[in-house]
Amino acid sequence: MWPRYGSFPGFNPIVELSLTFHNLVVGANGQRQAMFLENVSGLAERILRNFAITQEDSALVISSSGCNIVPIEIAEEFSAAAFASSPSSATNTARPLQQTGRR
Repeated sequence: MWPRYGSFPGFNPIVELSLTFHNLVVGANGQRQAMFLENVSGLAERILRNFAITQEDSALVISSSGCNIVPIEIAEEFSAAAFASSPSSATNTARPLQQTGRR
């Protein structure tokens, strides 16, 4: 996925192929595997560790269901990066995530 000519400069897609590559319905990298992986708590952190996210970064997280754990955790990681480097981070009283991905 890459932007069209004349679109936003500096666009850097974060695409995890194990969650987006659906050529096969069954078997390795098939739809069933992707459906399982998108609900694995902690996978978002493992995906994002390959990128240097700062408070200057923003994200557009797209999810077809809106309730799977990985997209929610990715949005929370971007939010946490913004809070961790802001001056008010010392007063941030947000509760940490539980294993289920919920607060």
